[in-house]
Amino acid sequence: MKKFTLIWTVALLLAATNVFAQQITREQRRPVATRQQQKVLHANLQHSQKAKAPRLAPEGAISTEDTPEGKLVDGLIASYNGIAYSWLGGFYDSSSEGSVAKIVEGTDGNLYIQGLTPTLYDDDYFWIKAEKGEGENEYIVHKQVAGIYYYYTGDTEEDYVTRLEYDEESGYYNEAEDTDIKFTYKDGVLTSAEDAEYGIVYYDTEDEEWAWDGSVYWNFKAEPLTETYAELPEGAVVEDDFVLQSTDGGKKVQVAFVGDKVYVQSYSTVPGWYVGTIDGNKVTFANGQFLGFDSYYGSYEWFTTATVHEEWDEEYEEYYTASTISDNIVFDYDATARTLTAAEDAAMFVNGSKQRIYYAERYIAPKFFPFVEVPAVPADPVISAFWDYDEDYESAELDFSISATDVDGNYINPDKLSYQVYVDDEVFTFEKDEYEDLESDLSELPYGFSDGYWIGTTYLGLFFQPAKNVGLQTIYRGADVEKRSNLVLWDIESGETYTAGVKAVPTQQVLSVAAEAYYDLAGRRVQANTKGFVVKTLTLADGSKKTYKVVRK
Repeated sequence: MKKFTLIWTVALLLAATNVFAQQITREQRRPVATRQQQKVLHANLQHSQKAKAPRLAPEGAISTEDTPEGKLVDGLIASYNGIAYSWLGGFYDSSSEGSVAKIVEGTDGNLYIQGLTPTLYDDDYFWIKAEKGEGENEYIVHKQVAGIYYYYTGDTEEDYVTRLEYDEESGYYNEAEDTDIKFTYKDGVLTSAEDAEYGIVYYDTEDEEWAWDGSVYWNFKAEPLTETYAELPEGAVVEDDFVLQSTDGGKKVQVAFVGDKVYVQSYSTVPGWYVGTIDGNKVTFANGQFLGFDSYYGSYEWFTTATVHEEWDEEYEEYYTASTISDNIVFDYDATARTLTAAEDAAMFVNGSKQRIYYAERYIAPKFFPFVEVPAVPADPVISAFWDYDEDYESAELDFSISATDVDGNYINPDKLSYQVYVDDEVFTFEKDEYEDLESDLSELPYGFSDGYWIGTTYLGLFFQPAKNVGLQTIYRGADVEKRSNLVLWDIESGETYTAGVKAVPTQQVLSVAAEAYYDLAGRRVQANTKGFVVKTLTLADGSKKTYKVVRK
C-alpha cells in the first residue's frame, strides 16, 4: 500500500521555486486540497475516526495530547529548508519560516520536541525525544516512532523519524546508514546539524522494505518568537460594512479609523490587525507586519506588500504573475467617500513567510470602500475537475469554486448566494439518507456550505457515476430580486466544460429571512465573517429556523 497520496499534487501545482525577498518569483499559494486530491489523508482523518479505529501508542512514545514532565518552552517559531515529492511531477520546495514548535526540557535530561516533522498532524502524532549527546549542548534524535498513520481501509502503520540521504540512482531519499539526527540546544534555541537531513519512513508491508514518506527537512531552527502583533486600541469603533476588492474578487472586512491610523482585519483566523498611517490624501501600510498565529493553517502569518507584473515562463510557455516584495503599499484616500485605492500593480498578502511569497490570501490592486448592496447577476461557477467514480472510495467527485462576485467582478454579498447541482441535466438533491451528516434533504446549498465530509466548499462527492454531465448554477437572492448565473456543466465523455445559459427551474417557496445569527461549534455567538467552521442559523418569516454548518476560508 503506497503512501504517496494526491495531497502532494495540490502543492505541486500551486508551488514554485523558493526565491527570497527582493527577487521575482512565481507566487506560491498555500495549498488547500480538495477531498479527492487528499482522499487517503482525508479518509484517514475522518472516516477512520467515524469507524472508531483504535489508536495505537508505541511503548515509550508520548502523544502530543500529553505533555512530558519538565520545563515547557513554548512560543517558539521554527524555520527549515524542505522539499517534498510528488509522484506526478517530482520535487518541489516546502520550506517554511513560520512554523510552530514546542520543547520540553525533560526531568530525565532529554528534550522532547513538537514541530520537528511539519507534515505530520499534531493530534495524531508524538513528541520527538532527543537524548543528551557527548558534545556540549548536543542532543541526538535516534530513529523512533513519530506517530500512527491511519489508512482509509482502517489499516494503520507506524511512522518513524530518521536521518535520510539522497540516492542518485533511484532519485529518492532513503534511510541513512547512521539514522541519528544531531541537534544543538542552547539558550532556548534548537538548531539541526549542518549535515542533518531527516524525514519520515514507514515499513511497506507489500514490498517488505522501508519506504520514504516523501518529505525531507534540513537547516531546522526553533527559537523564541519575539514579534508582536497590533491589536485594536480600546474604544476603537469597528466598521464591518467595508469591502476589500481586488482582481481576485472581494470580501467583507473590518476597518477602524483611529486618529491618523487605519486598522484592518481581513483574515479572521489570525488575531493581528495590519495598520496604515493617514497622511493627507494617502494611507501607507508598511511591509512585514506580524499578524500572529493562524489557527487555520497552524503557522504564523505576516502582512506582506509587493509590486506585481506579468512574467513569461519558458518551461510552461505561459505568462504568470510575478511579485517583488516592496517596503510598503500606498493607497489614495478619499476621506469624504471613505475609500482607499491602490495602484494596479500594487499587491498585499496575508503571508506565511517574511522572505518570500507564500500566501494564504492575495489582493492585487486592492481597494477598500463601504458596501452598498445592489441587484447583481452572480459570476459563473468554475469547474476545475471531475473525478470518475472510484470503487475503492465508492464515490465520484466534482471540484469547483464559486466566487462572491458578480459578472463584472464586483463584490456580492455571499450571505445572499446559494447554488444548485445538476446531474444529467436535472437538479440533484442531496438526500439525508445517503449524506448522513445532513439535517435534511437539500436541493440548494448555501454559499460556503459544508457537511464536514462529502460536501465541501470546493468539492462534492457523488455515490454514482453520472452518465452525461454534472454542473453548477449560482443563485443570488437579494435587493428584492433573484438572479442566476449561467449553468456550467462538465461533459463526462469529453472532460470539457460548457455553459447552458441561464436555466431557471421551479423552486420551493423561498421565505424571507427575518434574522440570521452565527455561532462557533461551542455555541458562542460570532461575527458573520468569522473563519473556520461556524453554525449559521436563519430565522424565517414564518418563525421557523434553518441551521447550516458553514466553512469560511
